[in-house]
Amino acid sequence: MKELLKVIPSDWQPLSIDFFARPAPDVAADLLSCILLRKTKNGWMGGSITETEAYTEDDPASHTFRGKTVHNQSMFELPATAYVYRSYGIHYCLNVSTGAKDRGEAVLIRAMDATFGTASMVAGASPGTHRLCSGPGRLCAALKIDKSFDGQLLGNGDLAIFRAPSKDPFQTAVGPRIGISKAMDFPWRFGVANHPSLSKPFRKVVVEGEGKGAVEKGKGVRVRVKVGIGKELGVGKEKGKGKEKEKSGLRTNASVSKKSKEHQLEPLKTVKSKKKPTDETTAAKHGKGKKLKANVN
Repeated sequence: MKELLKVIPSDWQPLSIDFFARPAPDVAADLLSCILLRKTKNGWMGGSITETEAYTEDDPASHTFRGKTVHNQSMFELPATAYVYRSYGIHYCLNVSTGAKDRGEAVLIRAMDATFGTASMVAGASPGTHRLCSGPGRLCAALKIDKSFDGQLLGNGDLAIFRAPSKDPFQTAVGPRIGISKAMDFPWRFGVANHPSLSKPFRKVVVEGEGKGAVEKGKGVRVRVKVGIGKELGVGKEKGKGKEKEKSGLRTNASVSKKSKEHQLEPLKTVKSKKKPTDETTAAKHGKGKKLKANVN
């Protein structure tokens, strides 16, 4: 939609301070599909959030890891406070503080599906509407967000985030954060899987499991269930005639609780496969105590 949004729909709910007063990884995941809006003289421009990253006070990659400074103080303010900084002296990045006041954590808004007021957005270097906000720098350039927005409480200034009724189910891809040099294994990057506005694609995910039996395959990237969707999209294992056939794709599952262990994010670990036997094995069941040479391919 090229035109600005003139009136906020009545069924959109502004996100409260309580929403942001939670751990950054939880907020980062739940912000996906919420509507980020920037107020102008003639209306609102913005769109649906499609990618986020979480940063906490005890995170080596966080701006607050070494304590509070004049530059990062907005991360220590009330939850839902905008923290805007300039990356490499080139482009601005928008974050929203989370957790408790004085805690020092936030969520970086990495990408957005430009929807409202695209004709008023600054295109920057991005081709096409879906790529207008495909990255934190492009997002701030398109919405004309600069350091003057730093310290604003969402809803009290020119920035606001709303939860809109979900129209289409989606899967949440989860993986390591990008563009950092520390704590690179933390799986605190979240995105709407396969969305064209993502700053970078997530590494391929083969299977997503449930609860304690969650399966991680590929290169250590998970897909996190978006609670409340409840639509089967085809992942799992089919059993038939003594054989297991694995389906490809992703699955959502409405029965997973937000408090389940699947949602308690921890650094990913590489699962090592079992080594094939390389020595002689005793096979008494196949003969009278005879030793059989293992066939190693």
